[in-house]
Amino acid sequence: MQSKDKHNKLTFRSGAPHASRSLHHTQCFLPMPGRSMVTSQSTFPSALLRRSQSVEAVDLIPCLIGLQLKEHTMATFLETSFPNLNTINIEEIYSGFGVKDEDSARMLSTSRLGWMSVSIIRGIWRTIMGGSFSTRVNAQGLHNGETVLPNSVGMRPFFTSFPRLQSFVMLAETGEDYSKVKPIGANDWIHQDSLTGSLTPWPCEYTLTDLRISICGIPRPDITHDRKGKKRHPVLEETYPGESWEIQHQVYERLARFVNLETLWLGSNSCYDENPYTYSKKVMNHQYECLEMSLESGLDRLEGLKRLQVLNISLMATRIGQKEAQWMAEQWPKLHEIRGLESRVDTWRARQWFKKNCPRVATP
Repeated sequence: MQSKDKHNKLTFRSGAPHASRSLHHTQCFLPMPGRSMVTSQSTFPSALLRRSQSVEAVDLIPCLIGLQLKEHTMATFLETSFPNLNTINIEEIYSGFGVKDEDSARMLSTSRLGWMSVSIIRGIWRTIMGGSFSTRVNAQGLHNGETVLPNSVGMRPFFTSFPRLQSFVMLAETGEDYSKVKPIGANDWIHQDSLTGSLTPWPCEYTLTDLRISICGIPRPDITHDRKGKKRHPVLEETYPGESWEIQHQVYERLARFVNLETLWLGSNSCYDENPYTYSKKVMNHQYECLEMSLESGLDRLEGLKRLQVLNISLMATRIGQKEAQWMAEQWPKLHEIRGLESRVDTWRARQWFKKNCPRVATP
């Protein structure tokens, strides 16, 4: 299998129709919707069409998703023209381009062989899974035309249907607004068998190495106030005592099944500008209804992640202390970076422990 940077890659950008080509990368420039439109596939640069059989990876600006190619959408064009497509990267969603929900959802059904890498960041998920629609995805990789629902269950087909999935990214380094990123609910993530109550096996449990998602919907009775000291409202309450840890145990058990994980992001050190013109105020995307990452909550269920190298719990209301730090150092021998150990008393102690006792683990 080729390494990721050796894939034959296609990038769609806006501009006058033409293509530029290097050894492994073709950039295709297309007009934006609402301006001069591409009228047929024959207007595509010949360099692009000659390479269509070898293209495996696509980078796409979402404003081009709804682009009409005569009688076909961009999704149809990708599906029919690139039989070896296995990697897709969609980012930088903007409003006002008339992108239809159905077009966006279809874009994620264009891999005939099944996705190996999916990256959907900076607000695009709201366009794909948000709103009040439900669309049937007809793709070879999805079981029996599985329905993509307008909630976090819509993420599940990526894990249940693509046995080659190696990377699934919903969190960016910085900049995305969590109000536009669709987290997956804890109950949807757990995915229990209705008859046995055990976790339903997912086919990508041995292939996934890079997972960057936000998991929400976990009651946290221990977190009554936000980072600014204000009382949280509304608060997700437990329906019975101990429900929070019971849910967390099951979330950890699902994560533990990805035994080859190297990168695990459950949080992101992101913020967005409330006023994009004056940059007058930064709003941080804190998570409260999340895993607390303590041994009491079930962290030890992740002891099998022996390949884990990077953990990101930035802006999460965790309870990682010194004993959790020591446990991580012992159980995850390849761990070399933990992001998100901030200035709270317990996480500060964990950070200091790593610096003094396990310098191989960076804590930026």
